[in-house]
Amino acid sequence: MFTVGMICAQWAYLEYLFASAIWVTLNIPHDAGKIVTGGLDMKGRAVMAVRIAEERKKPRDLIAGLATAQKAVLELLDERNLIVHGTGELRPDGHTYYEVHREPMRGEPEHVSLIRVHSLASAIDGIVAKLEPVLLKHGIIEMPPQPGSSR
Repeated sequence: MFTVGMICAQWAYLEYLFASAIWVTLNIPHDAGKIVTGGLDMKGRAVMAVRIAEERKKPRDLIAGLATAQKAVLELLDERNLIVHGTGELRPDGHTYYEVHREPMRGEPEHVSLIRVHSLASAIDGIVAKLEPVLLKHGIIEMPPQPGSSR
């Protein structure tokens, strides 16, 4: 369960990164930005971040970084929703099966191994690791001061 919690935390941070890209690109303050992006899910934020960066003719590497992250997120969306929103059941065969009870993901129970859960966490971490430096470079996010630094 710890890994599922990490997936939730990483996903929320990734949502924040896309939202920050939208706010900074539109040049709107944080509080107003939360109103603009607050009702958007991950797909909406990712798509909007890329489209706005393209429309505002932002640097190519920023658009490419956002687009690469968007593509990766969209590929992981169903897997993430199954693992985070699914109900797990340990079967007599020793395997855990997950099932989502809400639309549009409702379907047959699916075997989800611990390796698969860890793989998803690793994939999300990889998206963040590639997107963060691009957003830092373009002033979209700032790294907090490290403990003991003079900043």
